[in-house]
Amino acid sequence: MLQLIGVVFPFFAPMATAAGVEPRVAANLVAVLLLAYALLRAVGREGSLPVLDRTLSIWLFAFALWMAIATALSRSPEISVKASVSYYCFVASFVSINSLIDDRDRLKTFGSAIVAGGVLYAAVILLETLRSGASLLDPATFVQKSPLLGINRNSAALPLILPIPMLAAEFLFDSAKPSRLIGILLMGVALLLTASRSAWLAVGISGLLLGGLWVWRRRGPGLLLGGAAAVTLLLLALLSIHGLDDLQMILRLESGTTGRGHLWLTGLRIIDGHPFTGVGPGLYDHYKWNFLPATSPFTVQQAHGAHNLFIHKAAEMGVPMAALIFALFCYLIGRGRRLVAAALRPGRSGWTPLELACLATVIGSLVRAFFENGYFIGVGHLGDSFYSIVAILVLTRRSTLPTAESES
Repeated sequence: MLQLIGVVFPFFAPMATAAGVEPRVAANLVAVLLLAYALLRAVGREGSLPVLDRTLSIWLFAFALWMAIATALSRSPEISVKASVSYYCFVASFVSINSLIDDRDRLKTFGSAIVAGGVLYAAVILLETLRSGASLLDPATFVQKSPLLGINRNSAALPLILPIPMLAAEFLFDSAKPSRLIGILLMGVALLLTASRSAWLAVGISGLLLGGLWVWRRRGPGLLLGGAAAVTLLLLALLSIHGLDDLQMILRLESGTTGRGHLWLTGLRIIDGHPFTGVGPGLYDHYKWNFLPATSPFTVQQAHGAHNLFIHKAAEMGVPMAALIFALFCYLIGRGRRLVAAALRPGRSGWTPLELACLATVIGSLVRAFFENGYFIGVGHLGDSFYSIVAILVLTRRSTLPTAESES
């Protein structure tokens, strides 16, 4: 039964993230019920909660404890209590999802379901783009014209951030099947159509890391360095033609459409006034009006959050919370160093393509975190952080598995 849930559950994640309001609420309700049932089944079978990595367990405890402190000291406890519920669901989801991937067979099935869900979701984006009459040359319009999706472009891109690297890793390191290449291209086109530049950045970095590792493994560091130099020269040539303004627009800095420079300055002003515990979970948008620069354009005033994960969490729950989140990234990347070292050696001992994909996604998400405040640390719906939870669990699960000696 747990394996069946592991097949079904990933298909609800895209709907729970990117659907219109009513189907999104329904999908989140079904997803929560499935996770609760999976956890009860796992506890009934083993007699205890599924084992998490010890460092991850300590991190989750510290995260929940500091969130409780920030909520207790909030400037508006009623709002913060409501906001903290989604964070506690985020913490609980680690245990529930871990019960679906706590052996190798279920993890493999779960990963395949995530990829299949991503391909299906990409097909929905393409069909909705054509059906709604949005021009392929103007991809930013499809979100506004699609009643089925009915969300912003950044949310629309979330269900593709992990499936694309997962399928790319299988294509590069397992078997270069044409069907996998077709799936990568389909999801890549759908990602472009979301017009989410922060997601382009995250997936692009993930792809570069996987591609660089593949080149190093097959041809050695010389070709990799040569390719990196060629890409750098190409980028410099493009910048010399189009100038820095285009780069600022791509990265959504102050000359971008949402004025991230203004948003970051607003968050830093809040942090300066409330450095230790912040203004309280869920209160950033309520307090930003007292700190917005007077010259902020209308688009900045209407934007939600600081569009920077670390600034946003520090403004709401203090600098210690931002440091805690950054420490999680460092821990995951530290574990990934050993994974990469194993992947560079001949053979397939000590690593899997799925683990490499999750590492690449975490690094891409770290860069994306400097331009978006959602996704990696859950707020709101379960789908917002489902893919990051999976990546974290995959990278930390090796310490909870039996050793080869004990298995034998």
